[in-house]
Amino acid sequence: MSEGNSSIAYRQEMLTYSTAFRADNDNLVNILLVEDDYCDTLLTIQGVNSTQIPYNLDRITNGDDVIPYLKNCMQAQLPDLLLLDMGLPGMNGFEILST
Repeated sequence: MSEGNSSIAYRQEMLTYSTAFRADNDNLVNILLVEDDYCDTLLTIQGVNSTQIPYNLDRITNGDDVIPYLKNCMQAQLPDLLLLDMGLPGMNGFEILST
């Protein structure tokens, strides 16, 4: 579990990828996965791993944590890719998109 200066807690998944495609941190694709279902998370990770693109994945499981997370990221760097489940606890995906 990684926590920054905010009270938002999120999981940072350090996932394996092919050594031949390993890159330094500046070349990693930063992905934010907003998904509460563990099985769907594993399927998503399998799909991302199949691309063999080096990446870093942060996972949020509650919709109420997404907007504060993104506001905190705006001071550093927003994710390159946001994968958003529409049926989340807290704010659902539609509410997040309309914010």
